[in-house]
Amino acid sequence: SVTVAEDLTGTAGTSATVGVSLASQPTSSVTVNVSSSNTADATVSPATLTFTTGNWNVVQNVTVTAANDSIDEIDSPLGSNSVAFTV
Repeated sequence: SVTVAEDLTGTAGTSATVGVSLASQPTSSVTVNVSSSNTADATVSPATLTFTTGNWNVVQNVTVTAANDSIDEIDSPLGSNSVAFTV
């Protein structure tokens, strides 16, 4: 399983990077789907990460970008958004 907990804050159009790797070597390729619970508040890229037996412990970056809207959320987390990493 993959678990990442990040408290991201930011204004419209800003982004943050979250590094993801696996805790143990898989026996075959593992695809991790990355999604935002509320794309009106934030988007994620890329939408998938693929870990193999050769790169399982190499950090792959996910960029979380705050929506370019008129709401200034600099002092609060990105709305009611969460980023999910599912296998």
